[in-house]
Amino acid sequence: MKKTNKIIISSAIIAGCILLYLSFKLSALYFFVFLVGLAVYLIAKKSKESPANKRFLMTLVILIFFSRFLLSLFVFSARGSNLSQDEGLYSKKALIKVCNIKGVKNAEKPFSAYFVDYDMTQKKYGYNGYTYLLALFYYVFGYQIQAARLINVILNIVTFLLIFYLAKEIFCSRVAKIASLMFAFFPSVALWSVMIGTDTTTFLGISAYIFSMINMLKRPKLKWLIALIVSYFIVFSVKQHIAFLLIGVTFFTLTVHIFLRLTKKGKLAVLLLLLFLGIITLRSPFMIPAKEKLDYSLRNLITFQHSAAIEDDSGYLIYPMHFYQTTYNVPPVDYGFKDFFKAYVRGMGYAIFSPFPWKIESNLQFMAYPQVVLWY
Repeated sequence: MKKTNKIIISSAIIAGCILLYLSFKLSALYFFVFLVGLAVYLIAKKSKESPANKRFLMTLVILIFFSRFLLSLFVFSARGSNLSQDEGLYSKKALIKVCNIKGVKNAEKPFSAYFVDYDMTQKKYGYNGYTYLLALFYYVFGYQIQAARLINVILNIVTFLLIFYLAKEIFCSRVAKIASLMFAFFPSVALWSVMIGTDTTTFLGISAYIFSMINMLKRPKLKWLIALIVSYFIVFSVKQHIAFLLIGVTFFTLTVHIFLRLTKKGKLAVLLLLLFLGIITLRSPFMIPAKEKLDYSLRNLITFQHSAAIEDDSGYLIYPMHFYQTTYNVPPVDYGFKDFFKAYVRGMGYAIFSPFPWKIESNLQFMAYPQVVLWY
């Protein structure tokens, strides 16, 4: 066991040296390599897992980091160092926040003069928990785009570990290995983990929330309650609509948890109470704004899918700018139910199965193609 640990730790050090050699200009990389080394050390010395599980976790942590680093270099070269729309949004907002921290007044003005786009016309748009984390990174290490991508790589590693322990808690070690391995190297997850964006943070928050909730139900302790609250606010800070969904999931889980422990008469009483509350809620005047909001959101979604399926020929969810202009700045078209259904099926079919083999036009689309095969 000790010999195996030494081999894995030595491999981690060697891999770290290679990474440093490949990108000696990225001073932040020292910090990320240290975090990976710390994770490997904690698994080797502090984890209560079996030797086989320890080897699996340590090996995967190293592989995830090293593979993601190489993937980030590929994305960087494939795009010619250009950022995607969301990457540009969060980077700009983070830099503005850094300027504000350093005492620069009206930092938005030079950015607005150079970037004539929607991002800069909305002062509050783009600010969330991830933006502040990115701003802290830029403040400490400077503006290093390639190194900033590794923030999400570290968060992705933590999510991988959470999924392993979550699956093991519900099922067994074998299922945990399969589930965490699939998550670690699923193409879209791997790609998102090397992008500057909020998706990886959202995955982390949701995984931590579910893991904490399950442990809280099984063995109620203060630490699980604190973990539950912290993970909820992580999700809330980046995706508020998902945070509200988590409240619904929690309520449903607690209801089922309590329901299973009731007698038959108790279960019947709860069902009648829920039926009564449901009828009252649906007939409540407070539901009218919610219904209108839901209707607007559905029509907006259908319009977007409809336009993407009919006009976009580039493949794999890479929409030209005119889609954003026509979809988000113009009220949705008032389709009938049949039009809703046809447009949504066509749009989702296009989104799921693209890029089509005969329409791959870039290295990024080619890299996305394995996910289409997995989807089939």
